[in-house]
Amino acid sequence: MNNKRFLLLLSALAGLAILLMVWLNGATDKKGSAAALFRAQLYDMTGVRQPIKQWQHRTLLVQFWAPWCLPCRQSLAALVALPAQPNAQILLIALADQQQVAPVIAPYSIHFPVLLGDLETLALLHRYGDPQTQLPFTMLVRPDGQISRTFIGTPTTQQLTTFVQQGQTP
Repeated sequence: MNNKRFLLLLSALAGLAILLMVWLNGATDKKGSAAALFRAQLYDMTGVRQPIKQWQHRTLLVQFWAPWCLPCRQSLAALVALPAQPNAQILLIALADQQQVAPVIAPYSIHFPVLLGDLETLALLHRYGDPQTQLPFTMLVRPDGQISRTFIGTPTTQQLTTFVQQGQTP
């Protein structure tokens, strides 16, 4: 089998795997629910697997991000500048491995978890409103587990602050 056919077959299988994960994760979730996100477990920068459900019942600002994406790098400064909010948590989910992410985040004083995405992460992106994987993709999950807002692009610190404050309002 030549390289082009192998890569085409591999891409097709990866696409089918993503579709299957989206279908399986969505089979029992209510519309607008972040239940599939809370079932995910991703590695942190130290190699420890972190269940997302540990941040359930808080306002959760999640940004899907990649180190090679210039708008993502710009949004990192806005996330770091975000003032602390009571009962709120920021999660940065990188679509890359630790070796790619570490040098990009090193200059910043990151005060929130940085998790490393996988194929399941791509399925989550597609499920929650980013079918073309346009990054950065930010979503706000209310303490009741409902997604109250999604945003594709580079939000400002003020927009992020407003999102989080609105997410904490019942």
